Amino acid sequence: RRKIGRVIASFSEMERPPLKIAIADLLFRWPPTGGAIADIYEIARHLCQDFQVCMFTLDYKENQADWQKISESSPFPIQTIPVTPFSYLRKSLWLREFRKKIDRFNPDLILFGDGWHNKAHLFHALHGYKRVLRFYAHETLCLRNHGMHYLKGQICLRNHLQNYLDFFLCNSCMVANLLRHQNARFT
Repeated sequence: RRKIGRVIASFSEMERPPLKIAIADLLFRWPPTGGAIADIYEIARHLCQDFQVCMFTLDYKENQADWQKISESSPFPIQTIPVTPFSYLRKSLWLREFRKKIDRFNPDLILFGDGWHNKAHLFHALHGYKRVLRFYAHETLCLRNHGMHYLKGQICLRNHLQNYLDFFLCNSCMVANLLRHQNARFT
């Protein structure tokens, strides 16, 4: 949090209207279901006292479980990009919509929260803006299970970030996992 404070402080010393900060978090829900969500909420809550802050997140419309809902009450605005289990797999579609909404807000800075394996894709899609990344646990290690990196009762040795074969196998594992669960909860 100190690094974020230093980056923001360098902006706030300039003579200009309040800094506009977009927070991009693909898993944001309120009330929280875990530490990363509570962390990014508290950062946003504190930042919105001095800056213009807007949260951008995905809205999982179909098969929405309680953990995927966003409460109406928030001290900062929240813009959502609707996705279904299958449109979620077509990254180019929702990444384009994410970019359009961010561009309309026209932030001075984007703070990236939780994003699992799609954080790198979102980071790349939002090039051209000043960006600050936060990482939570092992979110980018496993496409299937939020960094659990565990398959069939043992640690999975694949690394989708290292080679194309593992990338293909990891994506296939994730899709099979989505199809196996009736709720398709993106885990």
